[in-house]
Amino acid sequence: VAVYPDYYLDIGDIPLQRTYEFNPLPPSLTAEQQQHVIGVQGNMWGENTVSLQKIDSFSFPRLLAIAETGWTQQALKNYKDFEARADQFEKRLKLLGVPSPVAP
Repeated sequence: VAVYPDYYLDIGDIPLQRTYEFNPLPPSLTAEQQQHVIGVQGNMWGENTVSLQKIDSFSFPRLLAIAETGWTQQALKNYKDFEARADQFEKRLKLLGVPSPVAP
């Protein structure tokens, strides 16, 4: 089992683009093995996220990037397009009182 820091939400210094461009289907897997990858998961460790504000600021918009990785083929991903959509989502979060992300 490999560790993918790109998907650890409590690591605040991972650039959003790195999370978005992460490929959950490692090239070391055969095509048959890749068919058994059924999803993606973002993780957060509680000892690093001691407040709801910190949880929110670490989670968004990185959760968007992780989710999109789950349903978009690697060849079809477009970070500039994603970034524009994430900006719109962040405006909605701001209206809801969710703090701005701390991750670059």
